This record gives sequence, structure tokens and C-alpha cells, in this order.
Amino acid sequence: MRLKTWLVAALGLGSLVVLIAVSMLVSAQRAQEIYAQLDELNAHHRQVEANLRRLRSDVNLSGIFVRDYLLDIARERAPEYRQQLAEFRRTNMATLAELRTLVKHDDRIASLQTKLEDYWEAFDPLFDWTTGEKILRSAAFLRSEVVPRREAALTIAQEIEELNNANVAIQREEVARRYAAFRAGLQRLLWQTMLLGISVAVIVVVRLRVLERRSEDAEHQMRELSQQLVNTQEEERKNLSRELHDHVAQVLTGLRMELGRVERLSPAVSPAVAVRPNTANRVRGSPCTLLRPGRRTRWTR
Repeated sequence: MRLKTWLVAALGLGSLVVLIAVSMLVSAQRAQEIYAQLDELNAHHRQVEANLRRLRSDVNLSGIFVRDYLLDIARERAPEYRQQLAEFRRTNMATLAELRTLVKHDDRIASLQTKLEDYWEAFDPLFDWTTGEKILRSAAFLRSEVVPRREAALTIAQEIEELNNANVAIQREEVARRYAAFRAGLQRLLWQTMLLGISVAVIVVVRLRVLERRSEDAEHQMRELSQQLVNTQEEERKNLSRELHDHVAQVLTGLRMELGRVERLSPAVSPAVAVRPNTANRVRGSPCTLLRPGRRTRWTR
């Protein structure tokens, strides 16, 4: 069973349309995945940076606040300074907890928490000092207790930031790799689509060429058959004309011979009188036999 041209073209073009649609859907889905991953990566990086920046800011501000408290010799404002410092500590611990949810499976977060707790606990004895103790011990306390703990916490925060930047760089490389794979897949789909389109075009062209050749062969055969039919009809006309001519000639020849015979047998009778009855009688009684049309005349003497 031969496939029809329209069916072959429809199947090929339908496959081409389906491949283009599938390639577009797959490309759009992969592009959306890559965009979502990149957006998530940027959002995570921004959140980590924002928390680290807020954490460092709280630590620095708390150091300045403690320094202001040590320089203030009035003890009446000690509860206010304590409350404000407690607020700094609460905010700092909340930021650290949020940072722990963003940076998982990292021992630096636990170490940072330990350093920050030591840093904030170092401020507890300050609010029990007298004015003289503040004047005598503030400089040494800041130099030996506050600054080292603050630097240790800030150093760990810096390490976490560097780790976050390193993770972002690794994830960006992964995104770049996926994007390269996406482009390769897109190019592969493009080549497959082009190959299928070329295949469909070649099949349709070849099919049309075969049909065109068959049409030309059929037309040539029809011309030959028509010419043969015309020749056959012409030959039949010639044969029919020849047979009719021979038959009429034989009949006329037979009649003329009969007329001549009648004239020889009746010399005394005038031709005008003798021809009609004698001819009719002789024709009826003559051994000459006329055949029906289409047969040759047979006669005997």
C-alpha cells in the first residue's frame, strides 16, 4: 500500500510542529529553572550579606555605646545604658539566629555565637562599677576585654562573609554550567528541528518528483494509445472502403456481363424492348447469385 503524498507531508510537518513546540516548552522551562536558581542564589547572598552587615554594625555600635558609658561619670544613667545594651544584644542574637538558618552546616556559626556571647557577657560587670572604678579601670578594660572580643567576633563574621562569597562563586559556576548545557541542548534541538524540516522537504520533493514522472509516463502512454486508436480506426476505414468497393465492382461487373449475354441471345429484338423483360427474367432465372451486403458476389455460368 502506497502512502499518499498529502499524508507523508502532513506527518512530516506535524512532527516538525510538535518538535518545535516541545523544544520551545523545554527551553522555556529550563530557562525558568536557571533564572529561578540564579534569583534564589542572589537573594540568599544578599540576605547573608545583610545579616553580617547588621551583625557587625551592632557589635561596633555596642563598643561605642560602652565607651560612652565609661566616659559618663554620672551613675544615674546606668539603667538606661544597661537597657540599651541589652537591646543591642537581643538584636544581635536575633540576627545570628537568622544567619544560622541561611548558612547551614558550618561550624563558624557556632564559633561566632560563642564569641558574641563572651563579648556581651563581658559588659555585665560594668554597670556595678563606681565612678572611681570607671575612671581607673575603663581604659584597661576596653583594651584587654572589649577590643579583643570584638575583634574575634568581627574576624569570624569576616570569615563567614568570605565563605558566603566562595559559596556564591561556586553556585554561580554551577549556574554557568547549567546555562552552557541549556544552550547546548537548545542548539541540539535547533539542529534536530532543521534536520527534520530538511528531511520533510526532501521527502516531499522526491515524492512530488516521482508523481510527476508517473504523470509524464501516463501522459505519454495515453498519447501512444490515442495514436494507436486513431491508426486502428483509419485502418478499419480503409478495409471497409476496400471491401465495399470490391463488392460494388463485382456486382456491376456481373450485371454488365448478364446484359451482354442477353443482347447476344436476342439480336432480333430491339434493345429498348428486350432489355427490360429479358433482363429481369434472366436475372431471376440466372444462375448468378448475389450475396447479402458484406459478402463477396458469387456467380457461375
